[in-house]
Amino acid sequence: MSEHHAPDPGRVYNCIVGGDDNREADRVAAAWVNAAAPDFTAMLRANRAFHRRAVRFMAEQGVTQFLDLGAGFPISPTTYEIASSIDPDAVVVYTDIDPEVGVRLGALPGTHGSTAFVVDDVTRPGSVLDNPAVRSLVDFGRPVGVLLVALLHFVTEEQDPMRLVGELRSALPEGSFLVISHAACDVPWDARNSESVLKDALADLTRRTREQVTDFFGDFELIDPGVVTVAEWRPDEALDPAAPPLGIHCGVARKTRPSSRTAMSPAEHAGEPARTRLDRGQATIGVPATTRAGGRQ
Repeated sequence: MSEHHAPDPGRVYNCIVGGDDNREADRVAAAWVNAAAPDFTAMLRANRAFHRRAVRFMAEQGVTQFLDLGAGFPISPTTYEIASSIDPDAVVVYTDIDPEVGVRLGALPGTHGSTAFVVDDVTRPGSVLDNPAVRSLVDFGRPVGVLLVALLHFVTEEQDPMRLVGELRSALPEGSFLVISHAACDVPWDARNSESVLKDALADLTRRTREQVTDFFGDFELIDPGVVTVAEWRPDEALDPAAPPLGIHCGVARKTRPSSRTAMSPAEHAGEPARTRLDRGQATIGVPATTRAGGRQ
């Protein structure tokens, strides 16, 4: 007799973006979400494709060390797989608040000595940056690529996302890059998408405007085309002009001058951890809560 599994939000997300860490119940739920809100699942896939293009871009600029914050469960190609395909000497530190993510990452072949995993919270950037595992693998005297992909919309205004991103920017050396994608509140959804599914799926997010997302980059120099929706950032293929807009902003920026101050140490920065899941795989940016029960009938 087969064991019954209810859909898991992280595994449903994994299925939607092309991963293989999912079960039949998750695939059924993913199909239901896609039918009810096709632009929502298209947004998730476009965000994943932006992640690939951004890592590839940084690696092609000579960046060989990366911090992937709130990494979530690994989905191939991972940050390390993309970067090492361009430079075999690339190193990546992944962070997440879920220890199981580290177990999955540690099981990936060919990463020993080139990757590390840190259980930590992006709302405590000083703790992340000063972690011995980070310091042992990342040389902050050379450019670093920092990824905050589909992460900051899980940080509320009360948790002061501008401060924590500012601390990260300050800690980076010249030539470093910052990558951000963020759910948008100023991009309209096409009427073909179920309002109830969208409301459910976006309920836990602090969505922000294009201007607010731009502000996260501070005085870093935005790479052309600037802050746009994820499908518009240096696409590999021509965009369909008839395609509806996808509600997630993104950008990549480079640090071109030294910081006027250094990042806080953990002793100076003792912020309370975020109360929500801060990872792409489990935080359900693509997974309405209703999928926990197989979706609405």
